[in-house]
Amino acid sequence: MAEVLAVTAGRVDVQACGGDRCANCPGGCNWGGFRGPRRLSLALPSKTTLAPGDRVWITLSRASMLRAAAWAYGLPFLGFFAGAGVGNLAGGDGAALALACVGLGLGWWLGRQGSRSGWSEPRIESRIGPA
Repeated sequence: MAEVLAVTAGRVDVQACGGDRCANCPGGCNWGGFRGPRRLSLALPSKTTLAPGDRVWITLSRASMLRAAAWAYGLPFLGFFAGAGVGNLAGGDGAALALACVGLGLGWWLGRQGSRSGWSEPRIESRIGPA
């Protein structure tokens, strides 16, 4: 659940609300964990009227969740093994270890960049009502 902070041309700014947890979730994340609540700017669905103070449900599609998991875990995994393979061909165990670590770090960095590009953007599912 999130609270609408501002509505602009085609976008809506929301912030996670404390309280209710998602189903099957240990809870308390508030989209930022220990860093505190995070403000998100989302596309405003057509035919949806929102005002600051409204509460909305925020969801991710199943495809977005799978894509996010592939980028977050798959890229570092591939980077690790690609680096290890190249390092093994280039110079043995020491090079394999060093390039595996470089590949892991590069894969992690690319996954972070992808997560910031909006490919797994949450969407507003429904309006709950005023705060």
